[in-house]
Amino acid sequence: MSTDLRPVLVARTELAAFCRRLIGAAGATKQHAAIVVDHLIEADTMGLKSHGVMRVPQYIEDIVNGGIDPVAAPAIRTIAPGRAAAEGARGFGQVVGVAMAKTAVDLGRQTGVAFVTGRHMGHTGRIGA
Repeated sequence: MSTDLRPVLVARTELAAFCRRLIGAAGATKQHAAIVVDHLIEADTMGLKSHGVMRVPQYIEDIVNGGIDPVAAPAIRTIAPGRAAAEGARGFGQVVGVAMAKTAVDLGRQTGVAFVTGRHMGHTGRIGA
């Protein structure tokens, strides 16, 4: 039995493809898997390992246990000028977060400022994304 615990370097493109296949095999759409994995790998490349690809097993477990719906799409509702609310429907936090950010940009262009809230979503990962 080997006890070699040295780090292994995996090329970004191969790691992304592998993680997308894993999350896809758990039921995620290709688009959702790509959004999630891109965020995880970006966190890793920034040195934020706690929000990187180490989360893939957690997300798969959350799918299996019903905590994440891997095909859920957020529903965005504008509630006032410059304000919106996102219903995540237990979807991936990164997918909901991207929709929230796009909505905030659109509303901000219209009103000069925007505030978007979100609920019922999985772990959002590196929120600064």
